[in-house]
Amino acid sequence: MAGIQEARMRCWDYIKWIMKQMKGTLHEHLAYKDRSDVTVMHVKSGHGGISRVYGKNGDTLREIEKRTATCVFNMPDPETPGSELLCIYSHDADARDRAKRAVENVLVHGLPFPEDRQQNNNNGKRGDRGGNKGGGGQKQRCYDFSVGRCTRGDRCRWAHVVPDGNQRGGGPDRGGGGPDRRNRRGGREAKPYARPSEKWGAGANRAKPETMDLRYTISEQM
Repeated sequence: MAGIQEARMRCWDYIKWIMKQMKGTLHEHLAYKDRSDVTVMHVKSGHGGISRVYGKNGDTLREIEKRTATCVFNMPDPETPGSELLCIYSHDADARDRAKRAVENVLVHGLPFPEDRQQNNNNGKRGDRGGNKGGGGQKQRCYDFSVGRCTRGDRCRWAHVVPDGNQRGGGPDRGGGGPDRRNRRGGREAKPYARPSEKWGAGANRAKPETMDLRYTISEQM
Protein backbone atom coordinates (compact mmCIF):
# COMPACT_ATOMS: atom_id res chain seq x y z
CA MET A 1 0.00 0.00 0.00
CA ALA A 2 1.25 3.47 -0.84
CA GLY A 3 0.17 7.02 -0.08
CA ILE A 4 -0.34 9.12 3.00
CA GLN A 5 -1.27 7.41 6.24
CA GLU A 6 -4.97 8.27 5.92
CA ALA A 7 -5.15 6.71 2.44
CA ARG A 8 -3.35 3.56 3.58
CA MET A 9 -5.72 3.15 6.52
CA ARG A 10 -8.73 3.45 4.22
CA CYS A 11 -7.24 0.87 1.88
CA TRP A 12 -6.65 -1.56 4.73
CA ASP A 13 -10.22 -1.09 6.01
CA TYR A 14 -11.71 -1.86 2.57
CA ILE A 15 -9.55 -4.97 2.10
CA LYS A 16 -10.37 -6.18 5.60
CA TRP A 17 -14.11 -5.76 4.99
CA ILE A 18 -13.92 -7.62 1.69
CA MET A 19 -12.31 -10.57 3.47
CA LYS A 20 -14.93 -10.44 6.25
CA GLN A 21 -17.67 -10.32 3.63
CA MET A 22 -16.32 -13.51 2.06
CA LYS A 23 -16.47 -15.18 5.48
CA GLY A 24 -19.99 -13.90 6.15
CA THR A 25 -19.02 -11.86 9.22
CA LEU A 26 -19.02 -8.39 7.67
CA HIS A 27 -21.90 -7.05 9.77
CA GLU A 28 -19.76 -7.49 12.88
CA HIS A 29 -16.91 -5.32 11.59
CA LEU A 30 -18.30 -2.81 9.07
CA ALA A 31 -17.85 0.76 10.33
CA TYR A 32 -20.00 3.52 8.84
CA LYS A 33 -20.65 5.96 11.65
CA ASP A 34 -18.45 9.03 12.13
CA ARG A 35 -16.60 8.41 8.87
CA SER A 36 -16.05 11.02 6.16
CA ASP A 37 -15.57 8.51 3.32
CA VAL A 38 -19.00 6.85 3.29
CA THR A 39 -22.50 7.49 1.95
CA VAL A 40 -25.21 5.31 3.51
CA MET A 41 -28.40 4.30 1.68
CA HIS A 42 -31.41 2.40 3.01
CA VAL A 43 -32.58 -0.34 0.63
CA LYS A 44 -35.29 -2.90 1.33
CA SER A 45 -34.22 -6.51 1.70
CA GLY A 46 -34.90 -9.27 -0.78
CA HIS A 47 -36.39 -9.21 -4.27
CA GLY A 48 -36.89 -5.77 -5.76
CA GLY A 49 -34.45 -4.26 -3.29
CA ILE A 50 -30.94 -5.37 -2.42
CA SER A 51 -31.24 -8.42 -4.71
CA ARG A 52 -31.95 -6.13 -7.64
CA VAL A 53 -28.98 -3.93 -6.78
CA TYR A 54 -26.68 -6.95 -6.73
CA GLY A 55 -27.97 -8.37 -10.01
CA LYS A 56 -27.12 -11.82 -11.31
CA ASN A 57 -24.03 -13.14 -9.52
CA GLY A 58 -23.37 -9.62 -8.22
CA ASP A 59 -22.59 -8.32 -11.73
CA THR A 60 -24.65 -5.13 -11.42
CA LEU A 61 -23.07 -4.02 -8.15
CA ARG A 62 -19.58 -4.89 -9.40
CA GLU A 63 -20.21 -2.76 -12.51
CA ILE A 64 -21.26 0.18 -10.34
CA GLU A 65 -18.11 -0.15 -8.24
CA LYS A 66 -15.90 -0.40 -11.31
CA ARG A 67 -17.32 2.61 -13.13
CA THR A 68 -17.54 4.90 -10.11
CA ALA A 69 -14.28 3.82 -8.39
CA THR A 70 -16.04 3.00 -5.12
CA CYS A 71 -16.35 0.07 -2.70
CA VAL A 72 -19.93 -0.89 -1.81
CA PHE A 73 -20.96 -3.11 1.09
CA ASN A 74 -24.34 -4.00 2.55
CA MET A 75 -25.51 -5.28 5.91
CA PRO A 76 -28.87 -5.68 7.70
CA ASP A 77 -30.15 -2.42 9.10
CA PRO A 78 -29.92 -2.84 12.89
CA GLU A 79 -32.70 -0.28 13.45
CA THR A 80 -35.19 -1.15 10.67
CA PRO A 81 -36.33 -4.76 10.16
CA GLY A 82 -36.64 -5.77 6.51
CA SER A 83 -34.16 -3.10 5.42
CA GLU A 84 -30.51 -3.11 4.40
CA LEU A 85 -27.79 -0.53 4.81
CA LEU A 86 -25.90 0.02 1.57
CA CYS A 87 -22.58 1.69 2.40
CA ILE A 88 -20.73 3.38 -0.46
CA TYR A 89 -17.08 4.09 0.35
CA SER A 90 -14.64 6.42 -1.39
CA HIS A 91 -12.50 9.42 -0.47
CA ASP A 92 -14.16 11.21 -3.45
CA ALA A 93 -17.62 12.58 -2.63
CA ASP A 94 -18.48 12.94 -6.33
CA ALA A 95 -17.68 9.27 -6.90
CA ARG A 96 -20.00 8.31 -4.05
CA ASP A 97 -22.76 10.49 -5.53
CA ARG A 98 -22.38 8.79 -8.92
CA ALA A 99 -22.61 5.38 -7.28
CA LYS A 100 -25.70 6.44 -5.32
CA ARG A 101 -27.43 7.64 -8.50
CA ALA A 102 -26.53 4.36 -10.20
CA VAL A 103 -28.14 2.37 -7.35
CA GLU A 104 -31.26 4.54 -7.57
CA ASN A 105 -31.38 3.97 -11.33
CA VAL A 106 -31.26 0.20 -10.79
CA LEU A 107 -34.16 0.35 -8.35
CA VAL A 108 -36.27 2.59 -10.60
CA HIS A 109 -35.24 1.74 -14.17
CA GLY A 110 -33.51 -1.63 -13.79
CA LEU A 111 -30.23 -0.26 -15.19
CA PRO A 112 -27.42 1.47 -13.31
CA PHE A 113 -26.51 3.65 -16.30
CA PRO A 114 -29.60 4.24 -18.51
CA GLU A 115 -27.56 6.55 -20.73
CA ASP A 116 -25.80 3.47 -22.10
CA ARG A 117 -29.06 2.22 -23.61
CA GLN A 118 -29.77 5.59 -25.21
CA GLN A 119 -26.27 5.75 -26.64
CA ASN A 120 -26.58 2.26 -28.08
CA ASN A 121 -29.91 3.16 -29.67
CA ASN A 122 -28.41 6.28 -31.23
CA ASN A 123 -25.45 4.37 -32.60
CA GLY A 124 -27.65 1.59 -33.93
CA LYS A 125 -25.40 -1.18 -32.67
CA ARG A 126 -25.23 -3.47 -29.65
CA GLY A 127 -22.11 -5.51 -30.33
CA ASP A 128 -20.34 -7.13 -33.25
CA ARG A 129 -21.77 -10.37 -34.58
CA GLY A 130 -19.86 -12.04 -37.38
CA GLY A 131 -17.75 -8.94 -38.06
CA ASN A 132 -20.67 -7.06 -39.62
CA LYS A 133 -20.74 -3.73 -37.80
CA GLY A 134 -24.09 -2.02 -37.93
CA GLY A 135 -24.66 1.70 -38.18
CA GLY A 136 -27.29 4.28 -38.92
CA GLY A 137 -29.93 2.38 -36.93
CA GLN A 138 -29.67 -0.76 -39.10
CA LYS A 139 -29.74 -4.22 -37.60
CA GLN A 140 -26.57 -6.26 -37.72
CA ARG A 141 -26.47 -9.57 -39.55
CA CYS A 142 -27.11 -12.70 -37.49
CA TYR A 143 -24.04 -14.93 -37.66
CA ASP A 144 -25.96 -17.99 -36.43
CA PHE A 145 -28.44 -17.54 -39.30
CA SER A 146 -25.65 -17.16 -41.87
CA VAL A 147 -24.31 -20.61 -40.97
CA GLY A 148 -27.73 -22.22 -40.62
CA ARG A 149 -27.79 -22.55 -36.83
CA CYS A 150 -30.12 -19.78 -35.62
CA THR A 151 -33.04 -21.27 -33.67
CA ARG A 152 -34.54 -17.98 -32.47
CA GLY A 153 -36.72 -17.32 -35.50
CA ASP A 154 -38.72 -14.07 -35.36
CA ARG A 155 -37.53 -13.52 -31.78
CA CYS A 156 -33.93 -12.96 -32.95
CA ARG A 157 -32.81 -9.35 -32.55
CA TRP A 158 -30.25 -9.69 -35.39
CA ALA A 159 -31.06 -9.36 -39.09
CA HIS A 160 -31.69 -12.59 -41.01
CA VAL A 161 -30.14 -11.58 -44.34
CA VAL A 162 -29.99 -14.05 -47.23
CA PRO A 163 -26.94 -13.18 -49.37
CA ASP A 164 -27.08 -12.86 -53.15
CA GLY A 165 -26.64 -16.22 -54.88
CA ASN A 166 -23.79 -14.77 -56.97
CA GLN A 167 -21.93 -13.41 -53.95
CA ARG A 168 -18.27 -14.34 -53.99
CA GLY A 169 -16.35 -15.72 -51.03
CA GLY A 170 -17.25 -18.05 -48.21
CA GLY A 171 -18.15 -21.69 -48.37
CA PRO A 172 -21.52 -23.37 -48.72
CA ASP A 173 -22.05 -23.00 -44.97
CA ARG A 174 -21.91 -19.20 -45.25
CA GLY A 175 -24.17 -18.80 -48.27
CA GLY A 176 -21.23 -18.04 -50.56
CA GLY A 177 -20.24 -19.56 -53.87
CA GLY A 178 -21.79 -18.98 -57.29
CA PRO A 179 -22.88 -21.25 -60.12
CA ASP A 180 -19.36 -22.62 -60.60
CA ARG A 181 -19.31 -23.96 -57.07
CA ARG A 182 -22.71 -25.58 -57.55
CA ASN A 183 -21.50 -27.22 -60.76
CA ARG A 184 -18.47 -28.68 -58.98
CA ARG A 185 -20.85 -30.18 -56.44
CA GLY A 186 -22.50 -32.22 -59.20
CA GLY A 187 -25.40 -29.86 -59.75
CA ARG A 188 -26.54 -30.09 -56.12
CA GLU A 189 -27.45 -26.74 -54.61
CA ALA A 190 -25.97 -25.93 -51.21
CA LYS A 191 -28.49 -25.22 -48.47
CA PRO A 192 -26.78 -22.78 -46.12
CA TYR A 193 -29.96 -22.09 -44.17
CA ALA A 194 -31.12 -25.64 -43.56
CA ARG A 195 -32.23 -26.98 -40.20
CA PRO A 196 -29.33 -27.05 -37.69
CA SER A 197 -27.59 -30.33 -37.15
CA GLU A 198 -28.37 -31.82 -33.74
CA LYS A 199 -24.74 -32.70 -33.07
CA TRP A 200 -23.63 -29.04 -33.25
CA GLY A 201 -26.26 -27.34 -31.12
CA ALA A 202 -26.94 -23.60 -31.39
CA GLY A 203 -23.42 -22.33 -30.72
CA ALA A 204 -21.98 -19.90 -33.24
CA ASN A 205 -18.29 -20.38 -32.60
CA ARG A 206 -17.80 -24.12 -32.16
CA ALA A 207 -14.61 -25.57 -33.65
CA LYS A 208 -14.84 -28.58 -35.95
CA PRO A 209 -13.66 -31.87 -34.37
CA GLU A 210 -10.70 -32.25 -36.71
CA THR A 211 -9.51 -28.72 -35.82
CA MET A 212 -9.79 -29.48 -32.12
CA ASP A 213 -7.83 -32.74 -32.47
CA LEU A 214 -5.04 -30.95 -34.33
CA ARG A 215 -4.85 -28.30 -31.64
CA TYR A 216 -4.61 -30.88 -28.88
CA THR A 217 -1.94 -32.80 -30.80
CA ILE A 218 0.19 -29.67 -31.19
CA SER A 219 -0.20 -28.75 -27.51
CA GLU A 220 0.88 -32.24 -26.45
CA GLN A 221 3.97 -32.01 -28.59
CA MET A 222 4.95 -28.70 -27.03
